[in-house]
Amino acid sequence: MQIKSLFETDIPTILLLRRKALRLNQSDVAKKLGLSAMGLSYLETGKRELKLTLLEKWTKVLGLEVFIEVKPK
Repeated sequence: MQIKSLFETDIPTILLLRRKALRLNQSDVAKKLGLSAMGLSYLETGKRELKLTLLEKWTKVLGLEVFIEVKPK
């Protein structure tokens, strides 16, 4: 799968591509997140809503960092 821009890609797809780039399987990542492999699959395909707390944990497992910046008006 080729992506033109990561800015045009949904977060679960970015995390899926990162997992594959690291050559990690769903089962290993799922265990670290306290999920089943099926649960992780649902998240990666957008069949399950991704909560911010899980996103933070998931990015750490994959060696990534996510932050939200509140800009003043």
